[in-house]
Amino acid sequence: MADSGSEGNLPAPAEDNPRNLLKREAEAAAKALRAGGDVSPQALERLQRIQQVVQAYDATHPSRRRRWPVAAMFVASLVLCSLLLFVRRREVDIRLDLAVAEAAFVLRTEQKLTEAASLTVLGLSGMREIQLPPDRTGRTRTLFDGVVPPIRLAVAPDGATRGSITLETVILPGGARVRVRADDRQGLRLSVQRAAIEGQASVYGPVELGVAGEGTQRLEVPSPEPILFRPAQDADLDLVLAAPGERLFAVPLPADSLSFVQVDRSGEETRTLVRRTSSILSGSLFLESLDGVERKIRPGEILELSGSRGEVTGLSVEAGHLTLRYEGRVTGMTIGAGENRRSLMPTWLEWLKARRSAWLLWGTAVYVFGLVMGFHRWLRTGA
Repeated sequence: MADSGSEGNLPAPAEDNPRNLLKREAEAAAKALRAGGDVSPQALERLQRIQQVVQAYDATHPSRRRRWPVAAMFVASLVLCSLLLFVRRREVDIRLDLAVAEAAFVLRTEQKLTEAASLTVLGLSGMREIQLPPDRTGRTRTLFDGVVPPIRLAVAPDGATRGSITLETVILPGGARVRVRADDRQGLRLSVQRAAIEGQASVYGPVELGVAGEGTQRLEVPSPEPILFRPAQDADLDLVLAAPGERLFAVPLPADSLSFVQVDRSGEETRTLVRRTSSILSGSLFLESLDGVERKIRPGEILELSGSRGEVTGLSVEAGHLTLRYEGRVTGMTIGAGENRRSLMPTWLEWLKARRSAWLLWGTAVYVFGLVMGFHRWLRTGA
């Protein structure tokens, strides 16, 4: 008896399942009917008894449906939703419209950086050679061999004939790093790194020439005279435009590694404090990959771009700031500093949300799938 009881607790083999026996008997009866025969009352009675046994069997042996596919689908859906919600895109197209105090970028190719421009002030520092205009004696002076002090040329404030200073077109090689900083007047400092080039300006009329360590002298230049300068690896040009709003930069400029972060150093000889600050005064960031969604940039917010590659399509000098427009692609984008630093790269869910055609495709696919599954279930129920 004990052996019989233990065997009764074992799951029935598939071939001994009462439902399979009922299926075989029903198929045999149907086969007899299709052959033109008849089903005996004994066979029908046997089918009824077997059906009752099947019902009793089902009542005592609940169906053990495989639930792991449902669990797997739930986990897969959770993982997919998590990826869409938290994983950010590796690249995104952006546009920037900003007012900044300073901006830096790297020229991708050899490029004309500035147009010819009329100036009231031209300052040169970090040069390895400068050829100055003639002095009172008519002698042309050249400073070179690594001992070139900073110089400053300015239009003389008086005189019957107004002096002029003209900066000729500046062409920089690819890979040159440019930093532009505006001052409180209609002027700016143009810092150039990794660009050993030759530049030229011309002066005419009464101008003041100041050489560091030598004071200032007044020059009367009766005809336009050139000033040639050759920057060292790092050089600065201080410019004050003669006409407010005059176009200076030869945009568009193919620019990479765009930066709006200033590094301020202060302290004593034994200790130097370094502080990173933002040069952004105001403006907007447009996520072109998200249908041009706009995000306002507050003054002083630190916006850092990684792997930026694009064009500076607008760069002009205003009173005390620069107006800059940039269009390109970035591989990383953060805002804020320290613990408040966060990424502005859109998630895949945000990207898909902006793609209305993708949502339409997915919605249509789900709707058609539901129709097909409903029709299939209806066919099975009818059969």
